[in-house]
Amino acid sequence: MERSEEIEITVVRHGQTYDNIKNLCQGHTDGKLTELGITQAKVLGERLAKSTFDVCYVSDLGRTRETHSCIMEVSGPGKEKPRIVYTHLMREKGGGIFEGQPLKMITDAAKKANIPIRDFRPEKGECWKDVHKRASDLLRLVYFERFVQGKSSKMC
Repeated sequence: MERSEEIEITVVRHGQTYDNIKNLCQGHTDGKLTELGITQAKVLGERLAKSTFDVCYVSDLGRTRETHSCIMEVSGPGKEKPRIVYTHLMREKGGGIFEGQPLKMITDAAKKANIPIRDFRPEKGECWKDVHKRASDLLRLVYFERFVQGKSSKMC
């Protein structure tokens, strides 16, 4: 069986959450989708209904699991289900002590510390370099699974 040297990746963000409405830092908290967030996921599921995926890498957080479930509920009936990998590597940037607090608090803390927001790492949280490293780790995992183990070529 000949394997393709290509990988097609579809990236999806979770639907609207109650914390989004309140403009709060969610980071690594689970969060819960609003009715609009559920609708957003289902509409996307309808748009993806003709697409097929070999594997879906999904954040292990509640809001992304819920989003993925809503998408698959609409786009998945009658189709072969893709393999699902729930992983912390897909999480948003950790807000640390600011999780559950207004997003502005992070910006204010970075300014007070005289650190560019992209470099600012809240206590128990992450900076964008940390997120970049996780994303790199995810791509290494995808590469390993595809080209070493030969598991997938089309993913969401």
